[in-house]
Amino acid sequence: MKKLEEVAAICLGFEGNVEHISDNLTELYRIREIKYPKYFKMNLLCKLGFIACDFLIEKHHELLAAQPDEVATIFFNKHASLASDHFHQHNLEAGELPSPAVFVYTLPNILNGELAIRYGWTGFNSFL
Repeated sequence: MKKLEEVAAICLGFEGNVEHISDNLTELYRIREIKYPKYFKMNLLCKLGFIACDFLIEKHHELLAAQPDEVATIFFNKHASLASDHFHQHNLEAGELPSPAVFVYTLPNILNGELAIRYGWTGFNSFL
């Protein structure tokens, strides 16, 4: 059985409103020259986790060398995908049809899926 090891925690230290944080994340995305077109469709939670993971991999290259089933992604936060939930609810209350592009981000573990797709990881994943 493989030993679980915490690689690191990342703190990006953003403050401000949602738009300000989103702008900062997009600036980091461009500065770091990440090439992943789906980034621009992601919600804020996914963008934050995606950028943080890029920083993590920069310091821990062994994650990319590991067997795909040996990398686990486990995330937790206080509010899960609450911002996307509110956006989805607002659309419904406004009489709009449910949007699959919005609805998919009401599930916080979509971040785990985005990282699995980008890096080919197939190990355990969870969002608590």
